[in-house]
Amino acid sequence: MAAILNVWIAKPGDPCYVDDHEWVVTIFDSDGNVYQYAGTSYGNLGAPQAFWAGTIPPGCYVVQGSGRDANGKDIQTDHAIVEVGCDGLVCVRLYVAGPGDSNPNGCEIKITDVIGIGSPSPTAIRITGTAVNCNQIEVKVSCATTSTGSAVTSVSANGQWTANVNTSGLSCRCNGGVVVHASCTANPKCTTTFKSKLICKKETARQKSRL
Repeated sequence: MAAILNVWIAKPGDPCYVDDHEWVVTIFDSDGNVYQYAGTSYGNLGAPQAFWAGTIPPGCYVVQGSGRDANGKDIQTDHAIVEVGCDGLVCVRLYVAGPGDSNPNGCEIKITDVIGIGSPSPTAIRITGTAVNCNQIEVKVSCATTSTGSAVTSVSANGQWTANVNTSGLSCRCNGGVVVHASCTANPKCTTTFKSKLICKKETARQKSRL
């Protein structure tokens, strides 16, 4: 018997109701790549009426949906991390930001760079970015496990910010997958997410003293 993963996509801006439009669902592995198994790709899976269900081997996955809003603009759901066992049902609901969520109170956050410090297993991850109408940023990082590391940093007068997240217990590796979520502490709906392979650089003595 195999486990069955059920993915539901919420109406934009309304987490308590399921949407009734067509979406596609993509399932990523822990390295940030589209999951492949037995010749099957788990990318761009059709989700009519905002629902997809299918069998999947045991493991840890990142799930995201994409579609179009009423104006034909491309939109995406939040990411969800899901642990799948050997059998039974696993249910995931993906949140979609509504028109009023995309830029609450004029707040906007961008992640411009994500660098692992040290190789092949970085001791920290340095995240830099910009922010508008936000004074403090909370950053959360996950790699190959469901554990997360976090840091809170202030935004400078020119809108720049930098956060250093300790990777202890996160199983991060250079060229492995990394997911970074940044949010404004005063406006939790003002968020952004970065997901890619982790690029690392050699750790210097000066950097070690700062971390």
